[in-house]
Amino acid sequence: MVKHLALFLALTLPFSSFAQNLVPNPGFETMNNCPNNIGTVDFSPTYSSFPTVDAWISPMQSGSPDYFNSCATIPSGVHVPESTFGYQYARTGNAYMGIIAWQGTVDNGSWKNVFHEYIQTKLLTPMVPGERYCVAFYVSPSVSPAFTNFNYVSLDEVGINFSATQTTATTGYNLALPYSVVNTPGNYILDTGGWVRINAIYTATGGEQWMTVGVFDHGSAPNFTQAYPIPANSGYDTYRSYMYFDDFSVVKIGPSDTEKIVHQIGVCDTGNISLDVNSSGVDGTYKWLSGETTKKLNITKTGVYWCKSDADCHFYIDTFKVYYDPNVTLTLGRDTGDCNNQPIIIKANNAGFNNFLWNTGETTEEILVTQSGKYFLAAENQCGQQSDSINVYIQGDTPPPVLRDTSICQFSDQVMIPADAENITWYSSKESIIGNPYQPYLYTKKPGDNVIYATQKIGYCESDKAEMHVTVKYTPQEELQDRITMCEKYRIDIGNDVPDVIYKWSTGESVCCILPYREGVYRRATTNECGTYIDSVNVTMSECDQCIMVPNAFSPNRDGKNDKFKAIVTCPIDRFEMNVYNRWGNKVFSTTSIDEGWDGSYKGIPAEGGTYIYVLEYRSSSTFRTNTIKGNITLFR
Repeated sequence: MVKHLALFLALTLPFSSFAQNLVPNPGFETMNNCPNNIGTVDFSPTYSSFPTVDAWISPMQSGSPDYFNSCATIPSGVHVPESTFGYQYARTGNAYMGIIAWQGTVDNGSWKNVFHEYIQTKLLTPMVPGERYCVAFYVSPSVSPAFTNFNYVSLDEVGINFSATQTTATTGYNLALPYSVVNTPGNYILDTGGWVRINAIYTATGGEQWMTVGVFDHGSAPNFTQAYPIPANSGYDTYRSYMYFDDFSVVKIGPSDTEKIVHQIGVCDTGNISLDVNSSGVDGTYKWLSGETTKKLNITKTGVYWCKSDADCHFYIDTFKVYYDPNVTLTLGRDTGDCNNQPIIIKANNAGFNNFLWNTGETTEEILVTQSGKYFLAAENQCGQQSDSINVYIQGDTPPPVLRDTSICQFSDQVMIPADAENITWYSSKESIIGNPYQPYLYTKKPGDNVIYATQKIGYCESDKAEMHVTVKYTPQEELQDRITMCEKYRIDIGNDVPDVIYKWSTGESVCCILPYREGVYRRATTNECGTYIDSVNVTMSECDQCIMVPNAFSPNRDGKNDKFKAIVTCPIDRFEMNVYNRWGNKVFSTTSIDEGWDGSYKGIPAEGGTYIYVLEYRSSSTFRTNTIKGNITLFR
């Protein structure tokens, strides 16, 4: 009875198309260097130090916000989507930021060791007094697999403070600022798999140009609900909320930020109308000309209907023009079928028709189809007689395509994968529901196993997915350093091991790695079915005082393997001292014995997993020079 012509006669663009976003680098896509560790956002009171993400800093010296980007390696802990703090894709682009929004320890019913982190940026231009700004950002809570000795909680509080002057703190662990924009109380941020939008309209007092983001301290713990584990672990007295942030926007709302939409709706029978129409605004406030305040309005007669809505800092004016249209169309819908040789029912998708006549001779509104073919229906309503047709397919299962596992050489150009199939569709994963008729791109820059899936379609029915493994085999290439200088008394192996290749050194040896016996050029031929590469390294000997080697990770899980972090001596030394510090600069271990290592505890309690800093000083017995080594060590739990 109702036909939507959907003629949008007048349509203005959303305000975001023509208004400037005052937030620099709003999605954190612009960077100066790819991050290689957690805590790479600087405290910079002069707003000048941006080692990784551009234009964003920590306003608090004790804080160390984290910058995540897909360019980072997985071992760095800040790769997107998998990182030290969880698994999350960027809402848009390749990057986002993260902070410890709130952390506190329960002690006899009160909170101690309360800690917050914040991020801060400077707006492109100061705010104008009295002007309204649409402020929005996205947040996602995280539960970290690397730091499991916490009760993770979800908060209903996170927001923004706008200020004319920069807020910084060289001491303390929190900021007590008022919220300019804040999440709705009681609306807990729970979705660890998605992004939650927080937005509001802010009226400027004038001159605001600094934006500080986080959970501000107002003398008591924020409202929270337990997120992980459930129920809370009574053995953990520290509670933590970690949040990711992406896509900030601060946009001035102008008089043109109104969208006017006209909907032309034709009906055939003016005496029997029941039509629901909806405002274009989503999750807003509504005011219809007739006084209703709901998003939807039921219309029972022709005429003009008007609704004004305020949604997401945007205004909509919808005009619905409902008029008589005698040309409502009969339709049987899209072609259909059954893939299990079972009959199906077909019928018209429109109400109000009668005097049905199918090409099978049946005169009912619907018919049972048992054979494949093309079916026609003629029917009448107040607007006259109409007809439509539909193709129906009744067939059995379609077998999956025949795919054969194959292998290609590293760095190969894209190759066509052989497949015995008709109308093949490729999928990137077993769970994918959207396929592509074109073969997926195969990444050949690194050796490894690619798994792809494909179906075939015969007639109406698509098969189940078939699995195929494409192995990228190592292609011999440059692996050796151009030059190595080593201690003559403490020579080390040269070379590296790659599976499934044959080695041949200029010394006659056929192993991956050899111990050089003199200075000179050593050549190694590496061969497999993907080719041969002849590599070389120039070895020089010297008297050395670099007598210490340090690992970059350890796991004190008492399995007898790599349980302690300790230095390895490669030549005689007569003085030694090593200190280990946590991310806040606190010393957690110290020793003057080369035989003593750190067991991963602090004051008898296991330290949390993460990155620590070591400073090591020693004196060589041969040169009597004092050397200092600094670096990072990762503790895995």
